[in-house]
Amino acid sequence: MSFEEKDGSVATCLDLCTSHVPRPDERQERQVDFGSHRAVAHEHGWTVFPLLDDDDGVYTPDWFKPTIELARRVCARVINYDRDAHERDDLPKWEW
Repeated sequence: MSFEEKDGSVATCLDLCTSHVPRPDERQERQVDFGSHRAVAHEHGWTVFPLLDDDDGVYTPDWFKPTIELARRVCARVINYDRDAHERDDLPKWEW
């Protein structure tokens, strides 16, 4: 799949609850394996900048693949995980 931006000045954001992320090991201070996708922790979750183009060099953990597929379908260039965002029934969930 190839992603083409229609307007480089606007990015779609997929806003998801942190329940869609496996609980990080408490010893790792909120570090989660997002693979090759750049992620930045914030006070209540993470902001992820997914690599949406198919590329053999991109590593995506199995738990994150359904979210990447959703991001591709809706052309989201940013995924924001926030503890207060809504849960989706079509994505895996983890108990925190």
